[in-house]
Amino acid sequence: NNYNYNNGNYQMYYLGAYCTSSGVYAGVFTDSTCTKHAPSGTYEKYNYGYSLPTRPLVSSSCMSCSAYNNNNGNNNGGNNNNNNNNNN
Repeated sequence: NNYNYNNGNYQMYYLGAYCTSSGVYAGVFTDSTCTKHAPSGTYEKYNYGYSLPTRPLVSSSCMSCSAYNNNNGNNNGGNNNNNNNNNN
């Protein structure tokens, strides 16, 4: 969230995600539940002209599970020593 001085009052803004039919996007809101969009240009105004991403935050394309879990065949028989040698 971000406090901004506005005519003698502080205005709090919130950065959050919102969904549309074309994807999940980042946005600036005036409420903590991220349901009321702040006016256009609010983020840029208070962040040195930088903009939020205009592309979706989450890809809509699929990736094969086997491509993700391949790990070059080196999974140590499923035992990756996640206990960090702690035998307690």
